[in-house]
Parts: sequence; structure tokens; C-alpha cells
Amino acid sequence: MVQPQPDSFPIALVVSADRYKSAFFKRSLKGLFHVIDASDNFAAVDWLKSVQASIIILDEKTLPNTWPLLSEHIRALAGYRDVPVFLITNNLKKNFLVKAMNSGINDFLNEPFDPDEILQRILAASQSKPATKKIGLMAKKFKNTRSATLSKLSAPQRFVITESAIKKITSMQEKYQRICLVLLEVDEFQNIAKEIGSDGEEKLLSHLNAVLKSHQRNLDKILPQGSGRFLMLLPHTSHRAAMTIAETLRKAIHEKPFSFKSHHFSLFVSIGIVTLDKNSKLSQNGYEQFDTMLKKVDKALQAKRKKSE
Repeated sequence: MVQPQPDSFPIALVVSADRYKSAFFKRSLKGLFHVIDASDNFAAVDWLKSVQASIIILDEKTLPNTWPLLSEHIRALAGYRDVPVFLITNNLKKNFLVKAMNSGINDFLNEPFDPDEILQRILAASQSKPATKKIGLMAKKFKNTRSATLSKLSAPQRFVITESAIKKITSMQEKYQRICLVLLEVDEFQNIAKEIGSDGEEKLLSHLNAVLKSHQRNLDKILPQGSGRFLMLLPHTSHRAAMTIAETLRKAIHEKPFSFKSHHFSLFVSIGIVTLDKNSKLSQNGYEQFDTMLKKVDKALQAKRKKSE
């Protein structure tokens, strides 16, 4: 077994007996990840004993009965509790999705694959993970050869979601209880990021996360989305209360300027809010419901931004 160099690219492990799928991910992630492939569970576990993977992709079709066990095993390994695990599948039935998430799957990749979308989702899922800084540096080096793809990445088109967030949405939906999504986006984030560089951007995101956490209630969840976006899940919260919370956050961020080296910024944010309550149209499962709410909150933010321009 040839060992990848630990100081080069972050590692993506693809577990599939389909060599065409493995080849696809090697092409799509070239220059950002070192992709290693394993044809079965045993080979995958063998790799994980000797390398630290930054992302793992499992193929449901070639692991029809064993992928849940492998996913659960991965989560039990030291250092793999928070590593993004994707499942390649076109099965979107509620029972299947719940089973997958309960076994530790973070997100789903559907065929036919779109290389740009795959790259977006994998980079987004890698936010706030140990490999993020290295991935960012590789992306910067890679910009000259795939500038079109990376420019698409600068405007998030998908959201980073978690198993616990989907479970919370499902629970609130089943009990007909209110829950709000608040989406915050830093104005002019791309221009600020260009000015302060990758190290400054990392510190800026950490600064924003700290401000949000200082106002976070016990049941609230904060989901960093990358590119200056943060999603907040507010259970048992009315739309009016969410508006008050959002205004409090807006003022708190603006009143706590960010400084990095010789740069000093007073930050402004645009905020979108969407509410799930007893009057909302409900989807069949929590995953679909969350997806619907995400689309609505993104539209609400964009409408708010246009109105203020």
C-alpha cells in the first residue's frame, strides 16, 4: 500500500467497487485532495488505520448491505466523529434517509454527477474542519487552472446541514411546534476576504462565530456556511421573536469591529428569516422540509439585500 504524503493534499477516501466512480472523483478533486480508493469495507478500514482522511465517500450501490456498518465503524474511530461522510445514492425515501443519517452519513451525492456541484458540496462540508486551511491554500493555487469553478464556489449555492439539525426539524414538524431559520451574510464579504487574505478570512469567520455564540441560547444551533454566511436554527421561536434576535445580532456584529494586522472593518450583515409553524405547508420528511426552508430563507435574504440597495 503506497502511503500518501501527510504534508501534501488533504485526503479523500472513496469506497466503491466501481472504478469509473473512483476515476470521476480523482478527476473532479484533482489539485485539492489526494484521492485514495478502496473497493470494499476491509480495504477502507485498512486505509483508515494508516491515514487521516478529511472526507469519506461511500457508494451505496456497491456496498448494498454493509455501508451502514462501515459508516458506524468510521464514526467510532478516533478522530472521525466530525469528518464529513457522503453517501452516493439515488434512494431518497424517508426511511432510507433516516437510516443513513442515524448511521453517521452527513450528505448525499446523487447520480448523474455534476463535477462543479460535487466540488462545491465537498468544500462546503469541509468548513471548520482541520483540513480547511490546507484546502483553502490549495484552492488559491488552483485558481489559475479552474477559475470558472472556483468563482462559482464563491457564491454558495448549497447549504451545510447536520444530522442533528434535520432531526430537530423533524421533531418540531411532527409536534407542530414553531422553529425559525435565520440566515446571516456579511456584506461585501468577498471584497473583504480578498483584502485580508486566507489567514485573515479564517480569523474573520472565527470572530463572527464568537459573536453569534455569545448571543446563542441553549437550544439554538449555529451552522457556519462559508463565504461569510451563517445559518441559525431557533427552536420554539416565533417570527417576531426571530426578528428581534436578528436585529440584536446585526447590532452586535456592527458594534464589534474586526481588526487584522493593519486592516480594520466595521461589519454589516444582511439577514433573512423563515418560520415553520402550524400554518406552514409540511413536506414528507425532515430532510425535504429543511431543504424547503433553506430555499425560502435564501430568497428572503436576497430580497432583503435588494431592498436595502
